Amino acid sequence: TRLLAGPWSHAAPTSSAPGPRIDHVPQMAAFFAEHLGTPPGAPASLPEWSLPHAWYCRFSHAPSPTLDIVPGEWRADTWQRTQPREFPLDDRPPYAVRPEVGIDAWISCAGHLPYGQSGDQRVDDAKSMTWDLPVTDPLEIAGHAHLRAHVTATCPHPIIAVRLCDVDEDGTSTLVSRGTLLIDPDGEVDVELEATAYRWLPGRTLRVSVAGADWPNVVAPGGPGFLTLRDATLTLPIYEPDPAAPVPDFAPGNPESSEDTDGITWRIERDVARGITRAVVGSTSDYETPFGSGSERYDGWVSVDERTFAQHAHSDVEFALRFTATDTTEAVTATTRSVMDLMTAGDSYDLRIHLTVWDGDEVIRERTWEQSFPRA
Repeated sequence: TRLLAGPWSHAAPTSSAPGPRIDHVPQMAAFFAEHLGTPPGAPASLPEWSLPHAWYCRFSHAPSPTLDIVPGEWRADTWQRTQPREFPLDDRPPYAVRPEVGIDAWISCAGHLPYGQSGDQRVDDAKSMTWDLPVTDPLEIAGHAHLRAHVTATCPHPIIAVRLCDVDEDGTSTLVSRGTLLIDPDGEVDVELEATAYRWLPGRTLRVSVAGADWPNVVAPGGPGFLTLRDATLTLPIYEPDPAAPVPDFAPGNPESSEDTDGITWRIERDVARGITRAVVGSTSDYETPFGSGSERYDGWVSVDERTFAQHAHSDVEFALRFTATDTTEAVTATTRSVMDLMTAGDSYDLRIHLTVWDGDEVIRERTWEQSFPRA
């Protein structure tokens, strides 16, 4: 078994943003050859790694939601040759939870736009509890960081959200990793952050940010309250790269990513008078199919009331298939549209979905689902 982990989003390594992009087909061929045998007519030699695992380590850089190439280096090694290092964090006064914190970290499972990369974290940092650790020598991690603490929460349905950031001398804050956990009102917690490989360069600052929300990545708590941490410890999986270790040489992928802002909506709105924050997204695409064409439209928004913590998610999506007329068949267009509203204000989720199906311009089916269920 081998691991190949790049900096890619939920997209093909040959066309993803961010890069570096690689031609992953030879690696797939090598994988199948290793497990199934070399197929007849295959090249005499397939790519081999002298060490079992390879991953890309990101280096300190400025954040950008549309970053094309992230600086760093490939690593190859056995897994996992890391050493845990603990950093105790001072106790802080009770923190008043802000439900809109997380908007600059955006969506964790980013893929294609408008679900892009994280932006500058400094505003979210300012709305969080933070601990700054100066970096004097290169500091590299590979794997999962953990934050352990005794936490008291007075919010209904509380969560703890932890972000690990890299802060430049000018204050720019780059998201390195994040983790969220639904917690009890009082007790010990162990927050596992998302796996990553990252290297802080000298002169930077490692920042730990803790909040009671990671919105809109996850639903905010059910109402206002406070979060108190005691005896907190950050544990990092420290990795010391071996300069003598061979590094895989990958064939380059596409010179540019496949991301395109045409037809994309990605907007953050704040109603200052009413204290409501909204994130608005949308995308459209048209493409050819074997017998005609298809189109997709995705529109939606989420909102949170910064005073009451009431939240609303709305989506409106449409999918159409068009079959071209032939000598023996007429042209056909089939369309489906789904409109969803999900609301929570306290102890329940209230869901409504309305589905409509068209044959050409004629509505042939409609159905509505409505359900309420308790929050965990």
